[in-house]
Amino acid sequence: MKKRYSFSSSLIAIIVMTYIVAFEIWEGLKINFEYFLPLIALASVYSNLKKFNNKKKRGSNSIPFKTKNDHYYTFLNYFWGFGILISIVIWYFYFEWTILTLLSLLIIGISLIISGIQNNPSGVIKVDSEELSFGNNNKYQYIALNRLNSIKIIDGSIIVQDLHEKKYSINHLDLNSNTIEKLKSFLNSKLEDVIIEK
Repeated sequence: MKKRYSFSSSLIAIIVMTYIVAFEIWEGLKINFEYFLPLIALASVYSNLKKFNNKKKRGSNSIPFKTKNDHYYTFLNYFWGFGILISIVIWYFYFEWTILTLLSLLIIGISLIISGIQNNPSGVIKVDSEELSFGNNNKYQYIALNRLNSIKIIDGSIIVQDLHEKKYSINHLDLNSNTIEKLKSFLNSKLEDVIIEK
């Protein structure tokens, strides 16, 4: 009986200590979370403004196109944006957040939804005076214009071939017939001596 009492007391003590430690850790995380949230909110607003300005600055020497990952990222933006907005209501009643924290969460949620609405295509083809570049998410391939031989555009890929028959390609694209025609028209207007095929 004495051993059982000792075991029960030890178990209760471990549970209580675990709760206290977990509570202290949570309070520490909560404080750090509250400090970083305004910075995250400002970063999300800056990111949206940067995307908007880049879209406005895009000149006549480049053309965007969608990749299959664009739909996935759009869904994630909506999911997290609405998830945060719904969570704010729950957290407001169950946790003692400051007004600054709630406002930061609100800004982050709205910024994510706006980012989903903008849905800027991540793929880009650009023709400069000396080279052609194409790719997505800041991963680009470059080839000098005087080395270009042909460009093939199909539903899921763009394949560039140089004069030595070396191929450069980008895959997992989401190109419908309308987008393909726009890409062909753009490339034909910029690259008169290059074969554009489908």
